Amino acid sequence: GHGRVNADGRWDGAHVDGADDVGREIPAYLRARWRLVLGRSADPEAVEAVRAWAPIDVFLHDSEHAYGTMRDEYALAWSVLRPGGFLLSDDIDWTSAFDDFARSVGRRPYAVVTAGRRAFGGVRK
Repeated sequence: GHGRVNADGRWDGAHVDGADDVGREIPAYLRARWRLVLGRSADPEAVEAVRAWAPIDVFLHDSEHAYGTMRDEYALAWSVLRPGGFLLSDDIDWTSAFDDFARSVGRRPYAVVTAGRRAFGGVRK
């Protein structure tokens, strides 16, 4: 299957190899408002793309689940979220990044617990 070992040394199936792996569910009428940027989320092209979309209502992290990547994506997303917007994240139990970030911005994190694990979380700006 797809995936690789992430920056924390953990197998991470979030890695994708190309456009064929993502975006299939985006309806044709929304395609003009969607842009796939391949590479690391810290790459200048990706950061520029996120900033160009500002302000945004919702950001969903589901890329590399390494602490540094998660923390940096949360910070970037938070900087472009409109007041009342939502920062959402998958696999929040892999690291403490989600809880640490919520604490750093003074927000209470929400979590969905499934099968005994905190699988998904959100913070409202």
